[in-house]
Amino acid sequence: MAEQQNRVAPPFPTPPPFYTHFTKQNISQLQQLRKEASDHGPKAALDLLSLPPELRYLVPPAPPAEDHYRTFGAAINLHAPDASLGDANIEQLYPADPAATLHPQPHLIALSRSLLTTFLSLVGIMSHDPTGFYEERVQSLQTIMFNIHDLINRYRPHQARESLALMMEDRLVSMKDEIRRIEDAKAGVEQIMAGLIQAGESQNAERQGEDGGPVGVDAGGPLRKVSDKGAMEKQRSAWAAIESETAGSW
Repeated sequence: MAEQQNRVAPPFPTPPPFYTHFTKQNISQLQQLRKEASDHGPKAALDLLSLPPELRYLVPPAPPAEDHYRTFGAAINLHAPDASLGDANIEQLYPADPAATLHPQPHLIALSRSLLTTFLSLVGIMSHDPTGFYEERVQSLQTIMFNIHDLINRYRPHQARESLALMMEDRLVSMKDEIRRIEDAKAGVEQIMAGLIQAGESQNAERQGEDGGPVGVDAGGPLRKVSDKGAMEKQRSAWAAIESETAGSW
């Protein structure tokens, strides 16, 4: 009996028992069934009752049709305005200026210092007389914590926008770096091709009197058959250089 009285109740209920059905195998099976249903038409939907019991829990419920729903035993209104400290009859310790929510750091630091000072005062009172008047300090601690929590929540939309801006900046830097690598690869290929053209022109000049036709790479025409093994080896080396130049750029 004493053990039952000393047992600490959890602040939130335990997870529902059907969480064990969320396995990789069941998720893959549900995805396969959805794919088969989509083959019959874009608007075809799964029949929930035809699914095995272990897969029914994996299908999320439809959005609330009404303006409210219940969670942890509390009714939540979807269209209710954001609750403020004044609605809960709690004193607001930070300025009501909108700039305070955009730059809450100084106010959070001030509230944290007040929290520490009030806690030390509470410890001093409790050390002298545990049965003394400590309710006022406890109430002050609660008020400070409510203000800190409210100020952090009001900063979250701005924080989300700043996080998105940082992600876009990182993406821009990544794209610029990719463009730079492509341009470097392009410059390397152009340099190799210029060397090939120059080598082809020199070979044409050397063999012009031997066979009466150009050999190798000609700037003014297509690649012709090369009878000289040395020239073919040079061309193979050139193409290998091009492949090695562009291998790490894509």
